[in-house]
Amino acid sequence: MSKALDYVLQVEAEWTRAIEIRSRLQREVQVLREENSRLKAGLERRAAAHRALMNKNKNLATANALLGGERADNREIKSRMNHLIREVGVCISQLKRADERRAED
Repeated sequence: MSKALDYVLQVEAEWTRAIEIRSRLQREVQVLREENSRLKAGLERRAAAHRALMNKNKNLATANALLGGERADNREIKSRMNHLIREVGVCISQLKRADERRAED
């Protein structure tokens, strides 16, 4: 009977140890999830800042080209100007439609 009792006590001790390990691992997983969330948020902020800087760099390059900077690329200048002209054209047509709608009312 003593062997059976010893075996039961040993299994109980191992079970308790397994539960403690499981609890510790669950806490570690939670900490890692929180850290992952913080890192993802930081990455999103940095990506947004990167996009803003890329856009600013493009605008500065265009402005430099328009001012006749030393690396002025005529094709780039024409492309950017055409893009801006199209944007202005879209804005004008939207304003005309809005004005026509108001006139109808």
